[in-house]
Amino acid sequence: MKITKNPFVDNAILFGLISAGISILVNLFYYLFDVNYFNWIFGIVNFVVLITIGIIVLLQGIKKYRLSRENQKITYWQCVLQSFLILIIGGIVASLFSFLFYKYFDPEFMPKQIANFAVKMQDWGLPQEKLDTMLSDMQARMTPIGQLKSALMFQPIFSIVLSLIISAFAKKKDNSFESNFN
Repeated sequence: MKITKNPFVDNAILFGLISAGISILVNLFYYLFDVNYFNWIFGIVNFVVLITIGIIVLLQGIKKYRLSRENQKITYWQCVLQSFLILIIGGIVASLFSFLFYKYFDPEFMPKQIANFAVKMQDWGLPQEKLDTMLSDMQARMTPIGQLKSALMFQPIFSIVLSLIISAFAKKKDNSFESNFN
């Protein structure tokens, strides 16, 4: 896939779109099976799934970029930047999809999730004053635009942290005999 004349950017776009596509499919799966977004088990499973997807896509993206350079050594910072771009592109596309989905396709989805959460908290005996405060905060944050703002604010932080970690393992070291004497 060539969008620009720069293989570095083209690779980041390709793998960013792959990452977004997988994230969108996972979210559609959650939606179709009416997963409770406010369940703590779901939170853990979702975190593991998203991190796993991110790691796999980043490793494949870095590998493909390295191979496009005829298997030359790439530096740690090239890996970091490539990973960061992949995650940012994927995160922005997936966030925009979620915004459009919850804004136009099913605008009642999040309010239903919040109502289910409120019932559960009442069943657990949470005092009404605390529940009202919690629900007020949630309703402000869980609007489609609130979720988009949150995603766009936290995506760069998540992207840089994951990029720094994955790049430490993904860059290819030059272990050739000749490089040991140069």
